[in-house]
Amino acid sequence: MPLMAKVPFYLVLFLFFAACNTEKEAIPAYLKLDSVSVNTLAGQGNNIHNIQAIQAFADGELLGNFELPATIPVHRNGKSSITIVPAVFLNGSKNQVVQHTSFQPADTMVLFTEGKSTAVTNMSLDFRTNAVFAWVEDFEDNSSTVVTAAKSPADTVFISTDTFSLDGRYKGKSKMLTAKISPSDTQKYIDLASFKNFENIPANGNDVFLEFDIRCDNNVNLALKRTNATTSEFVPYMVVFDTKGAWKRFYVNLVYETRSQPSDTKYQIYFSADFAPTTQVKVIQIDNIRLSYLN
Repeated sequence: MPLMAKVPFYLVLFLFFAACNTEKEAIPAYLKLDSVSVNTLAGQGNNIHNIQAIQAFADGELLGNFELPATIPVHRNGKSSITIVPAVFLNGSKNQVVQHTSFQPADTMVLFTEGKSTAVTNMSLDFRTNAVFAWVEDFEDNSSTVVTAAKSPADTVFISTDTFSLDGRYKGKSKMLTAKISPSDTQKYIDLASFKNFENIPANGNDVFLEFDIRCDNNVNLALKRTNATTSEFVPYMVVFDTKGAWKRFYVNLVYETRSQPSDTKYQIYFSADFAPTTQVKVIQIDNIRLSYLN
């Protein structure tokens, strides 16, 4: 009779599972990252941002995509190179998370210990050296590159100093563009536009990021006026809904509006609003505009 036939079945099972458990299960370390900061140079605008997600790598290995603040499991013990790629909520939607390609990835060295969490607080982002900044505006010099394209004589548009905060960050006073729409406005719409018509915007499919902060108690339409030798058209992009008294930062990617356009195409950016009859003054405030793309 074969030897195996003399071994009780329960003992066979015990030996099988014992053999399976001889390999020690790896214990991850954890990378804790609450937020990132932004560095800017002259001509790149200020460092106000609302980057709320990242893609993370350890020694070149993809760890995944994470919303901030994040505690990220890392199967490392000892020093590792950590790289993060910033991502933003496109059009203000958490359902559309995209890399902000005007930034270069940020790197740092982290000493990991199995089973322990290591907090990183020095992750700061720089813009790529080939990033072009077609438009930056924060109104701090008391001038404005946003002009009134259309309004009622009863309405006023001016630079004001008012409260500013993004989810409790950057709290304080800031200069901003303020549009006040009077109840006696008979036109019931207002158009605010970039003074400049932007040229040489890439048509090769490169990302074209527009970011801005807005506080409004009426819906505001973001749109482009696109002009070339053969046509001039108004291209709606999205609607910013009433922000209920809070400042909101929006990141939009104009790649589909600029892709494959003729080389002589010029773009003017519009913030427009239509108003129903009202007995109250309506207010739109805009700040911290940046239009960037890779050359």
